[in-house]
Amino acid sequence: MKSKTSFTTDRFSKTNYDFAKHSKWYWIASCAIVFVGLIVMLCAGLNLGLDFTGGSVITVNLGNEISSESGYDAALEKIEKVLNDNGVKLSSAQKEGSGAKASIIVKYQDIAGYSDVRMDDLTKTMRLEINEAFGIDIEELGDDEDITVNSERITASARFDLIFNAVVAIMFATSLILLYIAIRFEALSGLSSILGLAHDLIVTISLVAIFRIPVNSSFIAALITIVGYSINNSIIIFDRIRENLAKPNLTDKTNKEIANMSIKQTLTRTINTTITTLIAVVALAIIGVSSIKEFIVVIIIGVLVGFYSSLFLVPEFWANTNKVRKLTKPVTTVEVETNDDDPSAEVIEVVDDKQ
Repeated sequence: MKSKTSFTTDRFSKTNYDFAKHSKWYWIASCAIVFVGLIVMLCAGLNLGLDFTGGSVITVNLGNEISSESGYDAALEKIEKVLNDNGVKLSSAQKEGSGAKASIIVKYQDIAGYSDVRMDDLTKTMRLEINEAFGIDIEELGDDEDITVNSERITASARFDLIFNAVVAIMFATSLILLYIAIRFEALSGLSSILGLAHDLIVTISLVAIFRIPVNSSFIAALITIVGYSINNSIIIFDRIRENLAKPNLTDKTNKEIANMSIKQTLTRTINTTITTLIAVVALAIIGVSSIKEFIVVIIIGVLVGFYSSLFLVPEFWANTNKVRKLTKPVTTVEVETNDDDPSAEVIEVVDDKQ
């Protein structure tokens, strides 16, 4: 007579879908996205913002004049005309503040071939013309009536420092993550997780290139955030893999079966975590300022890509590269487990050595 094994289950643990069976098609899909992104980058490059191309920023203080949407549009049209008349293309503009302190922050790239000194002189000229366009007659910049209250340049040295710091930050974070996973689990689990992180970053960058999303300092911040988020789901799954590998009643399961089982057992938590994160991010995009929306778009892409890789790529890579398990007859034991995904779930009893 078989002894009874008691355990709790995830609502998806009984699904028949085999996550590990079609892993090669998931990799092909990712490679296709990367290939298209690479073609776009080779032909058109990334849509680099001022943080990487260099440029200038002018803050135009218009107060109540831009309190309404129509007032903002009319003011921006005047500013853009001044820029166009001087051979400068507007990169982006955003409203900041409200009431008497409302202003428009205008960003534009340097003109090719212009030195820093020449661009500074051109900015001064445009500031005077912007004042004139709004009926402000000033003797020199900085007067009390000057509405172009501030201007600054983003130099080449600044953008190179930004790129260098971003690369160092990502490499440092990745190294610490690899060390943590290698200590908590095993070296191969750490390698699989790092491969997943690399996949998430590369696919995210490819999608950013394809959809021409601006690449600026907030983009780098988003990538670092994605690194932290993507590893979370992988750690949850590898934690369950480690538990299942140690169970005496699962010694007849192959690596792929263990990986597939672990994914299903943690699927509810993975889905809930992803949905919760997306709700918070979308809410931030709705109530946040316009400058944060580019950051939010990249985060949303990264969250979805991380969800995809943690389910369909990382555990399967571990299963395919880990040493083949020596299968033995399972030992049935009576054990009680808690369900991390649903602490209130009922403990059920089944008479089945294969669970």
